[in-house]
Formats: sequence, structure tokens, C-alpha cells
Amino acid sequence: MDSCPVCGYNYRQTNRKPIIRSMLAKRRKSTQQLLFLASSKIKENIPSDATVEKQYRFILKIQFASDDVIKWATNRYLEAKHYSQAKGYAYLAAIICNHDKDRDVLVKREQDIRGSKPPIRKLQ
Repeated sequence: MDSCPVCGYNYRQTNRKPIIRSMLAKRRKSTQQLLFLASSKIKENIPSDATVEKQYRFILKIQFASDDVIKWATNRYLEAKHYSQAKGYAYLAAIICNHDKDRDVLVKREQDIRGSKPPIRKLQ
């Protein structure tokens, strides 16, 4: 019996690494390197997150976020060294997803605070 008769969960172990590689291959090279760095820091410092399954779930959560959002959030995560405080994949995914949802509003608020560029006038 490979699956649960009640919920349909598949018990068969599948190799997630090729799936992770193919999902990361769709990203820019710089984003791939940044995610690899964050992943290695998480695996070094948080033993409970050092599994392929956790990494796979993380990649699934962030698959619809843009590269710019992922770069911004991952840089913030690494600069603050959240991995040393045992904040792993779930925390990083939450930062990415929340910033992806709120980015438009944040940009608008920042523009309201700073103002916009003055119009360019031609000198006569």
C-alpha cells in the first residue's frame, strides 16, 4: 500500500533533489547563488532544517515570488544573521511571501514620503 486510504498521502519516498534543481534553474544565477548561501547557512546552524524535504517545501512556498523580492528578503535574512537564532526555512519563506504581498504598498508609501521627481522643463 503506497498511499493512505483516507487522505491519499503518498508514502513512497521520491527524490526531491532533481525537482529542487529544476525549480532553481528557472531563477537568475545571482538569485540561485544567494539561495544556495542561505540554504548552506541554515543547514549548518539548524539541524532540524537540514533535510531535503524542508528545502523542497521552502522552494515550493517561494516559487511564485519574483527574483527581486527573493534577493531583497534573503539579503536581509543573511545580514541580520537570523540563521544563528535558529530561524530557518519557514522564517525566510515568511519574509519573502510577506514582502511579495506588501511590496506595491511599500513602494507607494516610500514615494509618498520622499516625493516624486519634479517635472523636466525645457529652457527657452
